[in-house]
Amino acid sequence: IIVNPTKETAIRWQRIRVERDRRLTRSDGLMLRAQETGVALEAWRVYRQALRDVPHEQANPKAIVWPDEPRA
Repeated sequence: IIVNPTKETAIRWQRIRVERDRRLTRSDGLMLRAQETGVALEAWRVYRQALRDVPHEQANPKAIVWPDEPRA
């Protein structure tokens, strides 16, 4: 099997963006719940920004380090 490394990398990045979007969507509800209960939102803001930065600040799509979700 011959694999085109450029295409493989593009597919990896697409999957990473899908996972990032899934995590952002999940955090929407958690952040809303935190806001309703008076929990500090700064940790959620930092987490969500770190998720948005994943494809821009990490060069290797084979070694993505996901940020830790804040504790409730």
